[in-house]
Amino acid sequence: MKKKIIKSIKNLQAKPEDEKTKLVWILSIFFMIFIIGGWFSSLNNKKTLGNDFNKITLPPFPNIETELNELDSTMNKIDNLKAGIINENEQTQIKEIAKLYIEENLSKKTYDNLKIKQIEKQENTWHLEYQQYYKDLLIEENKISLTIDDADRKVTDFVSNYNKDMNIAITPSIEIKKAQDKIISKLNNENLEFKNSSLVIYKNIIKKHPTDYRLAWKINVISEPFQNDNYYIDAKDGEILYYYSLDK
Repeated sequence: MKKKIIKSIKNLQAKPEDEKTKLVWILSIFFMIFIIGGWFSSLNNKKTLGNDFNKITLPPFPNIETELNELDSTMNKIDNLKAGIINENEQTQIKEIAKLYIEENLSKKTYDNLKIKQIEKQENTWHLEYQQYYKDLLIEENKISLTIDDADRKVTDFVSNYNKDMNIAITPSIEIKKAQDKIISKLNNENLEFKNSSLVIYKNIIKKHPTDYRLAWKINVISEPFQNDNYYIDAKDGEILYYYSLDK
């Protein structure tokens, strides 16, 4: 290419043309040299850049669906945290009002034997329900309910079904297996599934027994065809005290 350019310049000098034409040719040739030189320089730079680019290790392209799911999960956790903080603070205040009311109108010992079963807010009213326990055993049907106005934070309704004179032995005489055998015998069915068995204080809700409260095994029973029942078995003598269906 260089030889061709030099030859063109010599040919130009040999031609008997006016000075203006010579000047145009010379400028054109130098312009061509400038363009060609720039083209070679650009080509070399591209090769160098290409080599450097090939050396770069790019991170894997992120999975958009995964990223969006993680973002959505994070936002939900933040929203739940905010809601939980607000609800927890409100509920703490409401439960403290209920605690003071129960202690003032019944006794501190009464409150100490309660465990909250439910607390919910409906419009401008709070509803709380407590379950009575005796030596950490749940007493069936013994509850205390309160309604608290959210505006002035005062108790507007109070229902107490609480026994303060409990005195009952809480050590069972029969094991859970024997109690389950009583149910198998009654149903004449050995293909039963026993779930959620626990020791409770059974309240004589059908007024059939000589004492109001008895230690009992509360046993959830699944039988065919898809029958779901709760049984109360006396933990002292194995008598079936009561049972009812959870399907109704």
